[in-house]
Amino acid sequence: MTAFKKYLGYRLKSSFLATVSFSLIALLITITTASEGVSHFEYDMNGRTGIESLATIMGIIASLIPILETVDFKNRRNLDTLYFLPLSRVKLALVHYVSGLIQVFVIYTVAFIGHFMVLWKYAHHFRLQYLPAYYVLLLLLGVAIYSIFIFLFGEANSTADGVICSVMWIFALYLLALVAIIPIREYVYYYVYGGDPENLGDGYFKFTRELNNFTTWFIPYAPINNLTVVFQSLMEGWENYNGNELYLPSVAEAVNQNFKQWYMAFLPVIAGAASTWGYFRTFARKGAEKVGEASDTWFGYKVLIPIYGFSCYVFTGVFGVTFFLIAAGMYLAYAIYRKRFKIQKADIFSIVGTAAAAFIFMLVSSLVFRG
Repeated sequence: MTAFKKYLGYRLKSSFLATVSFSLIALLITITTASEGVSHFEYDMNGRTGIESLATIMGIIASLIPILETVDFKNRRNLDTLYFLPLSRVKLALVHYVSGLIQVFVIYTVAFIGHFMVLWKYAHHFRLQYLPAYYVLLLLLGVAIYSIFIFLFGEANSTADGVICSVMWIFALYLLALVAIIPIREYVYYYVYGGDPENLGDGYFKFTRELNNFTTWFIPYAPINNLTVVFQSLMEGWENYNGNELYLPSVAEAVNQNFKQWYMAFLPVIAGAASTWGYFRTFARKGAEKVGEASDTWFGYKVLIPIYGFSCYVFTGVFGVTFFLIAAGMYLAYAIYRKRFKIQKADIFSIVGTAAAAFIFMLVSSLVFRG
């Protein structure tokens, strides 16, 4: 335990300057946003809490800090020193996981305190009693996002691959969700409403809107955005039809208005828990000999390239110039994956298979739903 505490202290000391710098930047952003929001009162307008800046900061630091905290493990020269420490792989992983979380906590808390101090002067305009709950819930969602990105970055064998794949995963599941709702939307349009635009009513547009909102939950940052909208309603109220008068909703009303799909909040919880387990499992098993090589993980290019290729084909079609542009894009992606322009036969089969799968998907959708 002594070695664990010493190394944790060393990590926190090494990251101290970066933590202070990020904290000052975050503090400046939140104070500016909060000040701008309350300045509306000077013009007899309804003020804003500006808490969306806290959500933005949490999204950024929860994604960036885990990369900065574990980037040394992507350099083979550093691994000789790191693995020589009198710590097991699990404890070494725990030190970096905890160290990064502490940095996220400090930066976020400093930003929150600065934001609160600006709003406190105008407490009679807002229901700030909800602010502590927002602090805690946003922090918990930040931990989930942090866990996701520390896992994704850890799966790669190089810094570049880790960053690229982490960014690609932000939208990968969202793209698949958009593809998945195509046959659902087509079914409702042709079989429920008869495929006649004149028969479309509010019910159809409400259904498609809810369907589109459902897909956004597969973006990692959607939960913190949805949470923020709810608490903005609770603290700021809603404008009604009587000029600048505000309606102050209850918790149930705010959730029903802005968070109807609240049951989807289980996604970040499950993803965060699974990612935490995956991070420690990968850390304990991954050898130093793979560092710098092609990232052959199933959470990397091997899955991401077909996902993006398939989605692009479905959205744009597998005919004409578009077909060759997407195929060329997939080839370049595989070249980056293999770190050479000569790709493998499996990659070529993937490019062809992805186009074929997209063509079949669109053909079946057309035959089944459009007759």
